[in-house]
Amino acid sequence: TLMGSDYRIPRWLTEGMSVYAEGWITHEWDMPFKTMVVNGPLPDIRRWNREFHRPKFGWRVPAAYHAAGKCVEWLVEEHGEDILPKLVNAYGKGMTTDEVVESVTGQTAAQVNAWLAQRLKAYAAQVQTPVMENPGNLKALEKTYVDQPEDLDTAERLLRSYRGRMDQKASALSRSLVEQALKMAAEGETEVYHPAYGLAATINGELLYQKKEVETARMRFNLATRVAPEMAVPRHYLGTLDFREGHLETAEKHFRKAIQLYPRYVNDGPLGNPYKGLVKVLEAKEAPQGVIEVLRAYCHIRRDDPVAARKLATLCLQQKAPDKAMAAFELLLSIDPFVKSDHLKFAELLEEAGRKEEAERERSVAEACPEEGSPAAATELALPAGQGEGRSPGSGQRGGAPVTEGESEPDQGPAPVRNEEQRPAPKQPEQRKLPPRLKQFLEGL
Repeated sequence: TLMGSDYRIPRWLTEGMSVYAEGWITHEWDMPFKTMVVNGPLPDIRRWNREFHRPKFGWRVPAAYHAAGKCVEWLVEEHGEDILPKLVNAYGKGMTTDEVVESVTGQTAAQVNAWLAQRLKAYAAQVQTPVMENPGNLKALEKTYVDQPEDLDTAERLLRSYRGRMDQKASALSRSLVEQALKMAAEGETEVYHPAYGLAATINGELLYQKKEVETARMRFNLATRVAPEMAVPRHYLGTLDFREGHLETAEKHFRKAIQLYPRYVNDGPLGNPYKGLVKVLEAKEAPQGVIEVLRAYCHIRRDDPVAARKLATLCLQQKAPDKAMAAFELLLSIDPFVKSDHLKFAELLEEAGRKEEAERERSVAEACPEEGSPAAATELALPAGQGEGRSPGSGQRGGAPVTEGESEPDQGPAPVRNEEQRPAPKQPEQRKLPPRLKQFLEGL
């Protein structure tokens, strides 16, 4: 791509094409992305490069990768698969971004910026994560809300910022807004709808649940679903409460609705996440095929959870679904390659599929693995001196003990601040099958 454009192609387009071709955006980029869209500024394709190596805040780097990947995806959606090689060729002719965009899309750069902003805002509305605020912004928002307590948009931003801390400020503001919503409903106002009310009811319910006031917490979660029906979190909490009381049908309904509202809801909160909740429900209902489909959907989004990948692989073997089992083992071994039995099971699948050379290779790898129960030996596996140091679970090059059922890894949260040499990259993504013409063009560069 770089050579095809004579090294003139902008960074946002090369990185966006890479993310698009990989076909996967890590969930860890969701919070920075949401923060960028909510707080601004939104991307300007003429000056977007600086967000990849000279951002004002470090969290804007993963936000830029997320947005660039979606931008390329939407360009292909609207203009067809030929647009990417056309953009590369146009940059190769020495055109500016304004000239490239107008010649390829028929629109000015300003029009494309406006289109991109609209698409980003619509997409970000579905990303239901907290929003980060720098201390200066937070103080300004707090002052604005004190002066204008009727400003629900400011209240929503404050609640999204407070939610990660769940401190006295979160408690006081959420309780105030819940009381306001309940009063309005009691006075006969039926249209009490705003995300601030839903978020306040959810936070208030979480705090009540922590105090073991379960029934009052349930009332708050139900209120949240009424005043903000697009919110996934209260649906998940209601599903969890129903499951714990043995109400499997309503629990399943709530979990599925939460996933429908926010398919990327894979981070564990105080009560887990709806995918894991739905798995528990389907296991209780003895529905293994349903469990497989839920785990496949979860692992497609969260590709750094070895517990889920191992459970999926094992269940696919039990249900005699070799193709699904093979895909699950490939994912599992990309996350946690140091469990001998996983390699041996994968080798058996390869053997049955007639892929004998690959099966032998897996058996050779299995022989190099430490016996299960001796994880210290894992750091010595075929690594040159010094290269095993500093590797951690989740990196795809593990140096620690295998994660087993019942354990979980700490959530890494939004991507940390990185300098230009440490820019983020997706973890072991599967390759998207590129359109034939695009693939042929890229291979010829």
